[in-house]
Amino acid sequence: MKWESLLHYMVGPGKEAATRPEPGWKPAKELKKQLLRQNRNGECLMQEMSVTLPEITKAGFHFLLRPLRAQVWQVLMDMVYFEQVEGSNADDILKACSSSASAPPAQATLDNLSSKQQKFVQELNAYGIVYFRPEAPRKFYPTHLIVNLCSDADTRSDLVKEEEGAEEVNEGRCVIVETNYRVYAYTTSVLQEEVLRLFSQVMYKFPNMIISVITRASVRNALIKGITAAQIIEYLQVHAHPQCMLKWPIVPEVVTDQINFWEKERARIVPQPAVVYHDFYSTEAFKLAEGEAHNPTKMGASEDPLPECLYSDATDNCVVVNEAGHEHMKKFIEANIQA
Repeated sequence: MKWESLLHYMVGPGKEAATRPEPGWKPAKELKKQLLRQNRNGECLMQEMSVTLPEITKAGFHFLLRPLRAQVWQVLMDMVYFEQVEGSNADDILKACSSSASAPPAQATLDNLSSKQQKFVQELNAYGIVYFRPEAPRKFYPTHLIVNLCSDADTRSDLVKEEEGAEEVNEGRCVIVETNYRVYAYTTSVLQEEVLRLFSQVMYKFPNMIISVITRASVRNALIKGITAAQIIEYLQVHAHPQCMLKWPIVPEVVTDQINFWEKERARIVPQPAVVYHDFYSTEAFKLAEGEAHNPTKMGASEDPLPECLYSDATDNCVVVNEAGHEHMKKFIEANIQA
């Protein structure tokens, strides 16, 4: 349950510890540090905010979409990378991984490891990859998270359980999306609920079902956090209910098209540093400046970047060029246009 609590923390760091899949679980200081550090791909799973609590990043949401075994493998590789950055020997750390996964119970003890290996194994315990029994704090046992790395099965976490006696939905597939943008999630998982809250507005919550709606505001909130429209759609497809897998498209096109439209809507205006030239003393002076902005000429041995005309209007008597071309335009106006 530590692993599920970790994922729950990533999507809802401000939630009470009592609401975690493992009630009372809190991330260790070292674990928080690793979530905020750049991994071997130069990405952070969470980002530090100046005022509020840390928030999940685009890379973090992509991490949530990955199969369980791929998630664990990524965490292990990042942990090895962090140890290398701090000067540890990679072979030494990999031996600790091997011991955690396959050592016989009699040998799975901290007494057989070096100090750095002991520290590494204790970090694995924070993730729930290994387990220490309270009555034997020096002995550790591998959990299914690391054992599955050595198997062929590509299992996923968060198998969704219905009411007592009901069947489990395969691989956490519990989401139904309707053409009216409503999302029905047949789940009791607090993690699934928090993920849905990232891009939809929860309307009703029942013991084994959550009803939410995808709105422009909810999608924009997700986009602001770095989550992309493609990731939202992929999440809905990956977690679609088995009944939805029998039809195509899995998620209604009207919903996917609208989510993509809301993303493109934010990119209609792109800010760009620029310089405005206006109040030319004559039409001829304006035309000279406009012509130079559209078709700049090299000025002697000057290495100033050439301007790029972003906008011009004869009625308003103004020319707008990119900021990089300001020095070139300034020299041209001083040399060719007399006030």
